[in-house]
Amino acid sequence: AMLRLLLTARYKARKIFFSILLTISIVFSFYNVYYSNKILPKVFIASVDVSGVTKEEAVMKLHERYNLFFQTGIQIIINNTKETIDPKNIDLALPADTLTEIAWALGRDGSWLDQLTARISAPFSMRIVSSNVEVNLEKLRGEIDILLSIYDNPRKDIRYNINGISVGFFYDTERGAVFNRKEVERVI
Repeated sequence: AMLRLLLTARYKARKIFFSILLTISIVFSFYNVYYSNKILPKVFIASVDVSGVTKEEAVMKLHERYNLFFQTGIQIIINNTKETIDPKNIDLALPADTLTEIAWALGRDGSWLDQLTARISAPFSMRIVSSNVEVNLEKLRGEIDILLSIYDNPRKDIRYNINGISVGFFYDTERGAVFNRKEVERVI
């Protein structure tokens, strides 16, 4: 009787285990079918949510979001006056197709184990694709120099880096020198 009870308990445990395994397999299969032509969940290109959309829809979302940026231009402040640099003057471009391909490739590139891990973790962890815009830095420097000359304000010894739609500033200072970054950014 004890053996039969033990075998029955093992049988029930196996039955439960295989039922859970079958349920997980079915859910994962539906998940893979649903996202077969869509970008995985919780994927962003910069701040644009492209989760669960096709590549074409993602490109349209990017163009909609950044179209306003291209219409309004790049705002800079010189001597407390807001000036605008026209994105066309500096060959500003958003490589929406390339960025969408990168977002699409998440969970689809790499070894089968990498793909499986990425697909399983996708609903639980956010992934952000950096949206680097393309810009002609020489033309950007030229535009800034023109605006600075209008205000009789020579360009400072400051380098900048464009990452997405944000501009980062790098300052050359002597070792140990302290400077007010906010003030320098405001002046530029």
